[in-house]
Amino acid sequence: MNFSADRPIQSVKQDLLGRDSFAHSLATAIKNWHGSDSLVVALYGAWGSGKSSVKNMVIEVLEALPDERKPIVIEFDAWQFSGQDGLLRAFFQETARALGVKDKSESGQKLAAKWLSLAAFFDVVKSASITTYVLVNGVLHALPPIALATFTWSYFGTVFGLMVLAGFGALSAVLSELIGSTSTKISDWMAARADAQRKTLEERKQELSGLLEKMDHPILIVIDDIDRLTAMEIQLIFRVVKANLDLPKVFYLLLFQRDIVEGALAEVSPSSGRSFLDKIVQAGFDMPAVEYQRLQQVLFTELNKIVEDKIVEPTFSKKRWANIFISGLSPYFQTLRDVYRFTSTLTFLVGVLKGQTSFEVNIVDLIGIEVLRVFEPDVYAELKRAKGILTGKDQQLKTGGSEKDTSDHVRQRTEHLLDRAGKTSRQNVQEILRELFPPVEWAFGGSHYGNDFHDRWYRDRRVCSFDVFDRYFILGIPKGDISHSELERLISSTSDRATVTNELRTFVQQEQVLTLLARLDNYKEQIEFPRLENLITALFDIGDDLPERPVDFFSIAPERYASRIIYWGLRKETDAVKRGQCLARAIQSTTGVYLPAYVVSQEGAIKEHDKRLTTDGDLAILRNLCLEKIRCAAETMALAKNSRLLSLLYDWSRLAGENEPKQWVKGLIQSGGVLDFLKAALHKTASRGDRDYASEFIEQIPTKYVEDFIPLETVNEAVERIAGSSIDETYQSALAAWKETWHRKQSGKPDKALFDLEDDEE
Repeated sequence: MNFSADRPIQSVKQDLLGRDSFAHSLATAIKNWHGSDSLVVALYGAWGSGKSSVKNMVIEVLEALPDERKPIVIEFDAWQFSGQDGLLRAFFQETARALGVKDKSESGQKLAAKWLSLAAFFDVVKSASITTYVLVNGVLHALPPIALATFTWSYFGTVFGLMVLAGFGALSAVLSELIGSTSTKISDWMAARADAQRKTLEERKQELSGLLEKMDHPILIVIDDIDRLTAMEIQLIFRVVKANLDLPKVFYLLLFQRDIVEGALAEVSPSSGRSFLDKIVQAGFDMPAVEYQRLQQVLFTELNKIVEDKIVEPTFSKKRWANIFISGLSPYFQTLRDVYRFTSTLTFLVGVLKGQTSFEVNIVDLIGIEVLRVFEPDVYAELKRAKGILTGKDQQLKTGGSEKDTSDHVRQRTEHLLDRAGKTSRQNVQEILRELFPPVEWAFGGSHYGNDFHDRWYRDRRVCSFDVFDRYFILGIPKGDISHSELERLISSTSDRATVTNELRTFVQQEQVLTLLARLDNYKEQIEFPRLENLITALFDIGDDLPERPVDFFSIAPERYASRIIYWGLRKETDAVKRGQCLARAIQSTTGVYLPAYVVSQEGAIKEHDKRLTTDGDLAILRNLCLEKIRCAAETMALAKNSRLLSLLYDWSRLAGENEPKQWVKGLIQSGGVLDFLKAALHKTASRGDRDYASEFIEQIPTKYVEDFIPLETVNEAVERIAGSSIDETYQSALAAWKETWHRKQSGKPDKALFDLEDDEE
């Protein structure tokens, strides 16, 4: 995977934006120049506009010319060298080296040597250590030619004296460097310095010109990325070019963003940076505008490679893509750099978020979120802090107070998001947010969406789903959550009752069944009716192993999720008789007791007949089936160990009257099962004050739960009979709670928890 958005193309064959004709024309203009002076051609363009790609195509065209017309092309990468001294030294060195390599003729080698001699002084400074630099730059540069011999001895004498003073070992490395790596350089420097003193600047230029005139091929020096240099380095580059404008057969191709260079040159130009630039550049060209259709085609080609993946493609919607791209995304892609910068990271994210069988987010939404991350980072950062608003959760809970207060709160937060956008992109961001987050579309003047859309948003892996939102920002499945791949595997397993039961039991064992049911609730109307019976039976099978209902204020009990899945799944079938028959077969086949009784109890509580799943006759049949299951469990004493014993006792009372469950409880107590009964009657609730951050969990045994089935005194007598016995730790909480309940009863105090018990009886 190529993550470099700045990597230019190397050949005309790679051109995707139709700039090959411009590159050919520019190469032709350079080739046809026959002036006696130097030619400076500039190519202007912003970062990412493709200057380097055009440069590479120009060089390719020139290199393809016949030998007799081919220029010597030398590329100087000024950005690799820092500092004015280093940049100037590198310019002469790199140019000389390239000349020596590309022109093996005698005249070419002489010219290379002449260029190299100009760099000798700067190479001495580069090669020496800090001590060398101080001595050479601070002393040697000031010496007249007649003192050169004296300097050679005094230089090394000084170093030796420093070594004696500081300790021979401390400076031995410096001496080694000076003698080993700079002796040749000093010799070169001395020759260059002597040569410079013997000849004037004009004489040296004439000598260079003479050598250049004899060259069979002109020299094209290409300097790219000038706009990435510091202001002082930019000034130096143009001083070097300006100083050599009268050299024949030397052409320059300079590439930079014009306003940046003009700003740097303005610091040294008495008039303006633009005037200074115009005096140097003979021919300046702007990068041709990008044909947007071509750029868009490149973008779509890259995106198609992603969307065509068989795992990703099901989450793609052409309609949603057209809406969000045209209204919000398209303005962000103005250069090829924008396209590759975006698609390279998107490709990586898609790989991270692909499950075994399912893509864990929606690809259209991921594209929208990634556009904001890449091009609007301030908006993206704020999104992560606005989950409740953007997913509608705050509106559901009326965060902020009244409905009006909540609406005002939402408007303020959405305005804050838009304020984080760039000055020219606010409208684009608004359109992106409208498409990504329907729960707040109304705040932008759009439609209101009700709660019935949330199931669909979850199934579609939309970022506006509260349960999916985090995946777009943590780039994975939150700890404890269920992936879409797991959900789809479970749903596909509904073709076989044993398979789907085993799948459900796995989630029970992993303590993830509550999360699973919450996520499966979003698919409650999507499972085909022929498979629904297997799922219902499997849910009944694991119903006795469901975890206890959460004790906090907002969580939904697992049996409630299960009953919703069953109810709304069956509602797809319009024939009430078929629905009743399906339930009856599932109850007869299941090994479970609690969940069938719970579902039938919920069905019987529905007053409006048109909202029931079954007819009155079928409901009576279902009740009898549940009663028989409870009685069978009671006979085998499996009922005593059922974690939902208390609820089943109340169901038994409703189905057969109070006498049967009371007699059974009496027998249970007499046979030593008092702790099983107390454990079933143990009630947990959460209590939290107005200024508290955490809830306090209270465990107690309400007297009503006991008295509905057996006298308190009978229970206490049974408890006293086991006093002093070894009690299993699973019963310790129930036993302690009973003692508290009995003590309060004896003291004439009511139960301490403040809640309505009637809800737990239904």
